[in-house]
Amino acid sequence: MEKFRLTHNLGLKIISLVFACVLWFLVTNLSDPVVSITLNNIPVQLQNTAAITSRGEIYEVLDGTDMINTVTVYAPRSVVDTLSGANIIATADLSELSSLDTASIELRTNKYSDRIESIGGSHDTVKLNIEERRSKILPIEAYVVGTAPDGYQVSGISTEQNQLRISGPASVIENVAQAMVEVDVTGFTADIGTDATIRLYDEAGDEIDRASIIKNISTVRANITILQTKWLDVNIIATGTPAEGYAVAGTIACTPERVLVAGRQSALANMTSLDVTDSAVDVSNLTADLNVPVNLRTHLPGGMSFADVDFNGYVSVVVNIERVPGAGGETTEEGEESEGAEGETASENGA
Repeated sequence: MEKFRLTHNLGLKIISLVFACVLWFLVTNLSDPVVSITLNNIPVQLQNTAAITSRGEIYEVLDGTDMINTVTVYAPRSVVDTLSGANIIATADLSELSSLDTASIELRTNKYSDRIESIGGSHDTVKLNIEERRSKILPIEAYVVGTAPDGYQVSGISTEQNQLRISGPASVIENVAQAMVEVDVTGFTADIGTDATIRLYDEAGDEIDRASIIKNISTVRANITILQTKWLDVNIIATGTPAEGYAVAGTIACTPERVLVAGRQSALANMTSLDVTDSAVDVSNLTADLNVPVNLRTHLPGGMSFADVDFNGYVSVVVNIERVPGAGGETTEEGEESEGAEGETASENGA
């Protein structure tokens, strides 16, 4: 009897079961169909990098292949609606490199992974360049750009560290020739202290900006000294006394007559001239003009310098020496003739 109940209307029961399955399939797909979603810029996590670095080698990712431009996911709508780029996990195992130094990219999601129909990216391998690791030590050179305002001048620039250590692929490191920092001084009238970015350049002066280059520091403290400038008259003071019957005539001539100096504002505030007493300008016992060069650098007050880079520090000094009118022993051509005439008269009278 039981067997009869199970097999009674068996055809209808099979048809009912098939209909139920079809209905379930239709309902499921109509209410929650499989759709796709495209997510952009998915980073690839590189795993087991020590497989390369432990050999004293270094790798560089080529063509930006450690970033997948687009990832497409097929899943039920209820799943797709909850996914974002943060849910996509992309990895590449560097211990399993191909003969072409590429690593396969594995894609998965960190949720609803059992409901994902398929997932794929715009590319499926990470391309690498593997080379010997090379290191180099470079001096850090500092430069200023721009110009200080009128009446001010950059006196000097220095960095608190003067060396940079870099490492990376041998072919890249060999091309690095300079490490430089630049500081813009436009508009500054006082000293500057700032953290400046260190940039690398090749022999041709082109910047090298490669992610594969590792620097021990990326910035350095740069200090710039800015001084005020001012024109000062040069006042030459002679020493000694000319020979008896002679004196210094007029003022002492100096070429150039004034110089542009740079110094702290407090030091320049009360200065209008540069007074110079130099051993070269000694007129002792002179009977003729003195023409000598004088080095002004030795007479600059401490902390000052010449603001004109083309000025070598020397001035030409001329001291005019003249005979004092009416001084004893003076003779003239007229005097000699007069004396001669008187002598002839005396001779005649004596005769």
